[in-house]
Amino acid sequence: MPQEIPDQFSGDDRNRLHADLLRAHSRWLANPFLDDCLNEAYDAFANALIRSNQPLSDGVLAESIPGWVFQWAVVQGWLPYPPLRRLPRTSRVRGNLIEGWIKPSSTPSYAPVGPHELTATLGTYKVTDWYRADIMKRLASRIAHWRAEALSSPPALPPPIVELITPPAMTEPLLNRERRLQTFVRDKSTSIAAICRTANVHKPNMQQWRHNALSEDSVMSQRIEDVLSGKTPLVFRGKKKG
Repeated sequence: MPQEIPDQFSGDDRNRLHADLLRAHSRWLANPFLDDCLNEAYDAFANALIRSNQPLSDGVLAESIPGWVFQWAVVQGWLPYPPLRRLPRTSRVRGNLIEGWIKPSSTPSYAPVGPHELTATLGTYKVTDWYRADIMKRLASRIAHWRAEALSSPPALPPPIVELITPPAMTEPLLNRERRLQTFVRDKSTSIAAICRTANVHKPNMQQWRHNALSEDSVMSQRIEDVLSGKTPLVFRGKKKG
């Protein structure tokens, strides 16, 4: 037996669609008016597509959803499958000749159509042309309604793509410079001001170096690197570089 709910729907969308279809089935159980139940099932599928951001193309509206509706209707017993053909009425006479009354009557009968007549497709089923035409006629008003909705509604926007951009303060070269600077200050029990004096750079130059605004080849960068590497001995306040 085909699935009641197609694979296009999953998770909460699938559960909500199933709930809407069961409401249509409850309508059938209470008052089995086929057209009303088919139309309610059609709306359930169309709304589920909108909730899951799937497009309401003409192929979906005129082919996919009618096939899903038919599949649901067959599984729930709203529609017979295989299709049935109504046979000619068989006439008979019933009554009681002894009592003197006779009443003619006729009873319609049905029979499944042959497999060779199932030349059309509706969802996952093979049906006759006239069976498909009858279902499509019953759904015609909903197809027209949702075609209008698809034309008047803006296309669904894809979810925004969130890019994780590493701020400049977190780049590896900057972290490397700042890490070496803080390690030097801790190990030498000194200050950044003392490093600036030794390197003969001003405070703004040091800030530029710390924020990676000075290239490795600049004179100021080389002076600071010389101090951190020990190439230039640290000069404390009150002492001159030897």
